[in-house]
This record gives sequence, C-alpha cells and structure tokens, in this order.
Amino acid sequence: DHLTSWADGDAERPGGGCTCPRNGGPGCGKHNRFKYRHRYTAHRDPDGTWHVHRPDGTPID
Repeated sequence: DHLTSWADGDAERPGGGCTCPRNGGPGCGKHNRFKYRHRYTAHRDPDGTWHVHRPDGTPID
C-alpha cells in the first residue's frame, strides 16, 4: 500500500479494499478534494461506466 498523498487517483471504496487499479478511479488530487469536500459522489458500473452525482442526488451528464 501507499500513502494517499502519493496517489493521483480516487479510491472508489474509501477505507476498504486493496490498493489496485480495479478498486480506484481516475482523478487528480484537486478534483478529488473538491468532490469529497462538497459531497459529490461517483460510482462505476460493472461495464466500467462512471457516474457522478451532485450532493442532492442529481446526475451530472
């Protein structure tokens, strides 16, 4: 495992799972901090499609 500050990616399941490509997502530190600070959510479908939602639950297309 590595320190979060080294990573330029996003943990899909913060605090759980292995540190590996299938358990993370693309993103840079600036945008990941924005997402967490402002309570946006993101998830990936089994086919690899990413979905991002605003704090009120509306999707960002």
